[in-house]
Amino acid sequence: NTTLISALISLGESFNMRVVAEGVETQQQLDILHNLHCQTVQGYYLSQPLSIEEATQFLTFH
Repeated sequence: NTTLISALISLGESFNMRVVAEGVETQQQLDILHNLHCQTVQGYYLSQPLSIEEATQFLTFH
């Protein structure tokens, strides 16, 4: 799986696209993505779904 993820990240970057890893639920997944130089992630490990107001507050303080 890591090889496929690495290839997808590289492909996106080769097209100057921002790659977003979705569904990150564990520290291990976050570590793997960090090691593969994926800079944008989202998922329950970082936060539950938020309203616009909650998301704005979350992003302001984190």
